[in-house]
Amino acid sequence: MFQPLRNRLWRMTLVFLPWVIMETLIFAKFFDKACSFPLAGSLCLTGFVTLWAARFFLGGIPIALEDIWESNILSTTKTSGSGVLPEYSIQISLERSYVNFIHDFENYLNHSMQYACGILFFTIFFLVPFYWIESDPKTMHSLYSNLYSGVLGFSYFFLGILAWRLWALSKTISGLSAKFTIVPKLGHPDNCGGLSPLGNLCLWSAFLVGIWGILLSAWVVVARMPQTKIDDVYVQIAYSMLIAVLIIALLCFFYPLWSVHIAMLAGQSEVRRHLWKIGADIHQIESDLLQQTDSLKFDEDENNLNRLDFLRARYKELDSYPVWPFDIIIIKKLALSQSVPILTLTGFSEQIVKIVEIGVNALNQIGPK
Repeated sequence: MFQPLRNRLWRMTLVFLPWVIMETLIFAKFFDKACSFPLAGSLCLTGFVTLWAARFFLGGIPIALEDIWESNILSTTKTSGSGVLPEYSIQISLERSYVNFIHDFENYLNHSMQYACGILFFTIFFLVPFYWIESDPKTMHSLYSNLYSGVLGFSYFFLGILAWRLWALSKTISGLSAKFTIVPKLGHPDNCGGLSPLGNLCLWSAFLVGIWGILLSAWVVVARMPQTKIDDVYVQIAYSMLIAVLIIALLCFFYPLWSVHIAMLAGQSEVRRHLWKIGADIHQIESDLLQQTDSLKFDEDENNLNRLDFLRARYKELDSYPVWPFDIIIIKKLALSQSVPILTLTGFSEQIVKIVEIGVNALNQIGPK
């Protein structure tokens, strides 16, 4: 059975850690006065949502792999010394190749580099910020002596383990076209030739990264409020991190799908040759009907018209050959998942906050005294 998280301890952690984070936040709120609740609350809530969403993301990987296989969109061109292999041999070879592909993918997801990635996240997002921001030794001791800090540090380590899987997924999908010939299905209901499972997986990757973009957007908007007294250097840091998170989220979506797109374009080139021939046939029939209007019999005329309708329908179907493993619906979901960071970077979010403030003040003025 395919295991995106092979280690049983990490599977249990993924289930229970979100709730431990929230319980720790409640504990810090009531028992640790040294804890900055707005900062801690936003971090814990973001971590909770990320870990909760990661369960659906990891659970969707084996489903997507099964859907890709069942859609029959992968092919191979194995040959023997005497020529092309028989069809049954090609199918057996394809099955073995796909099983090996899945096995290698699972090993890559569970590679020991995940721990290095976890340590990197723990260092960058936990140790460095606290040592940099909290220069008071007493404050430093208070932060590291409570349960909240310990859970937060472990959460960043575990998020690094999950981040490794985003990288492994991106590299594996980007290498899919090098291992198999991708043959999109014409007229497939997903409008992607049956490749929408790949697009949805990458959408989940972008969504998981985008969650942290929402957190940084909130920090930037709050920090820019006149009543908030925060040094500009911290605002600029949050702003720079927001730009980086948005870029990473978009890369998580488009980078692995680009090679699939190139492979689909190669298939479109072959289809174009058929379109040229169909176009020539349509032109020939139209010309014959125009030149022989009086001489054609009713049966011949009807046959030509039926053939003309068939060729036009066939031309329309081939002309809509998919070249991206996602459709407009997936793009809309991507835009929605990144809308808050985009609005923040363009300045619209601050205008929305001002409008909300004006509305709240107006309600307070007309309310009961």
